[in-house]
Amino acid sequence: MRRAFDPFSEGVALIKEIKADGILIDTFNKAIGKCLLDYCTTKELSSFVSKCHKAGKEAWIAGSITKEELPELWATGVDVICVRGAACEKTGKGRFGKVKSKIVAELVATMP
Repeated sequence: MRRAFDPFSEGVALIKEIKADGILIDTFNKAIGKCLLDYCTTKELSSFVSKCHKAGKEAWIAGSITKEELPELWATGVDVICVRGAACEKTGKGRFGKVKSKIVAELVATMP
């Protein structure tokens, strides 16, 4: 699959050019049921994070990330992991469910 803009190969140059603090990689269409790791590997993410950090920039990720994926994603060195659905009670509403503080605490506990 060809990405219209490939953040892994073009992202660092872009954020340097526009003088951004960092870059967020996210999935575009949550409705198709694919998550971030369907589009890249943790090895690719680690390389991306390294390039960002070498440029003095931050790397942020999102994209239907689950609690179970958090430890391996934190291991890539990423600065921020954005979640919504993972923080919601499991009522069939997915990312539109109610955010629960107990669940958020469990997610925070995965941080290194």
